[in-house]
Amino acid sequence: MSNITANPPVDSINGAWLFNGTIIYGTNGFRLISPPGLYTFDPKTNISKPLLNNYRGLRFATPDDLVVDHRGNILFTDAPFGYVCHLPNITDPRLAILFHTRQRCHRESGYSTPRMAF
Repeated sequence: MSNITANPPVDSINGAWLFNGTIIYGTNGFRLISPPGLYTFDPKTNISKPLLNNYRGLRFATPDDLVVDHRGNILFTDAPFGYVCHLPNITDPRLAILFHTRQRCHRESGYSTPRMAF
């Protein structure tokens, strides 16, 4: 086992999935350099890139629990931390979000996250 450094740096990873040789991960951001969202990491080049950083204009708090299907579509949740702290313009954590990678669009999946009651 060894440490590697992504370019740009990766911090606060909450969930990840290996898909076709690329790691797709959720993060609550890297200090003020990168916003919370979904990112990709190429282990061959150590390059990380943003994939998705908002949902219909609302920023994420902590994308997590992601799963990638055989087509590359990503289903994930957004943790309630920002919502509970009343941060402005934050996603509703009761939603599970489905991101269609080929169409580059997202929508509510029809599922809800059962871990919080409001």
